[in-house]
Amino acid sequence: MPESTLSRKLTFAAMATYETRTRRFTRAEYDGLIELGIFQPGEEIELIGGELIVAEPQGAAHYTAIVKSTRALQARSGQDGTCGPKVRSV
Repeated sequence: MPESTLSRKLTFAAMATYETRTRRFTRAEYDGLIELGIFQPGEEIELIGGELIVAEPQGAAHYTAIVKSTRALQARSGQDGTCGPKVRSV
């Protein structure tokens, strides 16, 4: 077997057994990444449970449902609209 083929097989085998490591971020670290310009302008990134998640576009119908649901919950709870779902746009 040619050495390049053997090398590729060994590399793939090592990759298949490599354990993926993740890291959680704090809100301060997330804000720092934004200030450093790590994300593109307009890129919508959410920090959920310490993980950075790309906020996929949902369209007008989804947005309308979220806004109406938020307003109904705020009216029911007596809140003034200062809380609710927010996605930070860079």
